[in-house]
Amino acid sequence: RADASSRFAEANRWGYFPSVSVGWIASEEKFMSNLSLINFLKFRASYGVSGNNTIPNYGSVGLVGYSYYVIGGSIVSGLVPSSLSNANLGWETSKQFDTGIESAFWNDRIRFTADLYQTINDNLLLNVPVPSILGVTMSLQNIGKVRNRGMELSLVTKNLTGRFEWTTYFNISFNRNRVLALGPEGDPIKSTSNQLSNITQVGRSIGDFYGY
Repeated sequence: RADASSRFAEANRWGYFPSVSVGWIASEEKFMSNLSLINFLKFRASYGVSGNNTIPNYGSVGLVGYSYYVIGGSIVSGLVPSSLSNANLGWETSKQFDTGIESAFWNDRIRFTADLYQTINDNLLLNVPVPSILGVTMSLQNIGKVRNRGMELSLVTKNLTGRFEWTTYFNISFNRNRVLALGPEGDPIKSTSNQLSNITQVGRSIGDFYGY
């Protein structure tokens, strides 16, 4: 698919996001027809790219706002920068690869599903600190790359199927993220709220607790 967003500069307005998937139901093959234990078995894999444009309207345009200043003992109104222009601002992209297996045993009495995935978010849309001499303290930029890897497991068992029914559901997931890049210099991003501080830096997870 191709999407365009007027939130970005004209040169970077369009984003292109392909995807592909493939699956193989092995249980329908002849060599598995005599296996009564397994009544369904499917292998699948997919790869896709999606885009993120969730920034404010006119996010790539330098804007000005009203402000007041004292000149000669009088208060006068004027215009000051409220954001910096960025003609290079464009889509944040998320590239995900997933592979999985679906299976069922003993006439669907037991169903098991497993997925492995990796997602890489590139050209992250982040507010980056800039020198206040520019008139603002933050600038919206495409900066950084983050990787997420994980596993999802699901198990369903029909323990009793008579007048008294008993079905068990179990699922668990794991995810690990790591910052791969942060701008040309790789400087960490620190944030503080009251006494709680967080830091995002290359080689670590997003928003690690930071302090003594």
